[in-house]
Amino acid sequence: MRLRQKLTLGFLGMALIVVGVGGLSLNLGQKAILKAIDRGALSLTNKTMDAIDMAIHHRIEQVYVYSQEISRTLLTQNSNREFDKIADIPGFVHAVDADWQSGKETPFIQGILNNELSNKLKEEFQVGDYYEDAYGYVVFPEAFVTNQYGVVIGATGRTTDYWQADEQWYQKGMAEKGFWIGDVAYDKSAGVYACDIIISLYDEQGNFSGIFKAILNLAEIVREIEEIKRNLQDTEHKGHDHALHPNTEFKLVNAESRIIYSTKIHEPFAEAKNDLRTLIETKTEQECASKLYRKSRWPGEKEYLCTYARSKGHRDFKGLGWILVMEQSTEEALADVSRMKSLLLIVIVGLTTPAVLLGIVISKAICAPIVKLKKAALEIGKGNLDTDIEICSNDEVGLLAGAFKEMAKELTVSITDLETEIAGHKHAQEELRQQKQIQEAILEAAPVGILVMYCSTMWLRLM
Repeated sequence: MRLRQKLTLGFLGMALIVVGVGGLSLNLGQKAILKAIDRGALSLTNKTMDAIDMAIHHRIEQVYVYSQEISRTLLTQNSNREFDKIADIPGFVHAVDADWQSGKETPFIQGILNNELSNKLKEEFQVGDYYEDAYGYVVFPEAFVTNQYGVVIGATGRTTDYWQADEQWYQKGMAEKGFWIGDVAYDKSAGVYACDIIISLYDEQGNFSGIFKAILNLAEIVREIEEIKRNLQDTEHKGHDHALHPNTEFKLVNAESRIIYSTKIHEPFAEAKNDLRTLIETKTEQECASKLYRKSRWPGEKEYLCTYARSKGHRDFKGLGWILVMEQSTEEALADVSRMKSLLLIVIVGLTTPAVLLGIVISKAICAPIVKLKKAALEIGKGNLDTDIEICSNDEVGLLAGAFKEMAKELTVSITDLETEIAGHKHAQEELRQQKQIQEAILEAAPVGILVMYCSTMWLRLM
């Protein structure tokens, strides 16, 4: 495998590692965010249910404190003493109750509706009510007091009946000997869905003297849910982070599997669906104060993240057995994660593509001079010592190219010196050869010369 291929694959491998690490980080981040959403949803559901319980307890305390003021005024005791003087109490009560229900405006009835107690009740619970001005509803649409005979002796307005002793709430109030709060129901007198808050009244000797009843508007109970829903919507508009999606649905379900309130349009007191009824009725679920689970409304439909919290009451208020259910689409809850995933994908692609291209450019920048050096080395090996190495670089490759150039120059000088030396050796060998030839010629001619000289010498002697 060539160096360029190795470098390209190396950069590509690094890019793939970045992609893998990014994907793993995204998955881990998604799981962490989902856990945070789960914890936030469960915590919010519990806190909201607790806030509802505390709001109810606060209103019970408000009614209880005022009931004690009524007891101190002795109004119920005075009414009881007056009724004790009536010879036929049942007949009197029946006659007044008939006029009361028929809408007659008798002096006796007008005296009850405009007496000192009625005016105090109106002033305390209705006149100048802050919540009516701020939120458009009255916290206590109706409040009235009965004596020990169960008849109304003071009220904020005309009730449906004058005689109240036959009502279930009246019997509950007497049995509890303190306070009792009923579940949400439609109150005909006030024309709203409300809870009955019943306080038993006693005289200084501890004898039962009457009942104080105030109905707590359902709007006050669910205001906590509506404020949370509004805060979620405001959070989205302001662009801040939030754990829950603004389309989150809240349902408040009573112990009889009836939907008391829902943030979506629903039929008043509609029966809860099977999943909520199971949630309420299953014994194992009743042992849980709160829980998180997931469901799909229909097979194949999107999943919903659901949390619920059971009413635990507050202080001496034991709760009404209500369950607050919160549902939100898992897809919507993870919308921020999906956006983050898309953003991270863009970032990964944006980083990977330049990294691969940079790897190709770098591998080319490294390999091109090496290829030139290879070709120059081959040419020099062939004897072309004047081969030009065209590499201009200040890095190690440039230094190597410079070393090749110096080597070529030194090799050229060495070869020139060697050739000169060889030429000198050849000239000396030629002279030596000529001398040797002369010597050989002399040696070859020596016998003849000697003979000639001998003959010459003999000739001279003869002469």
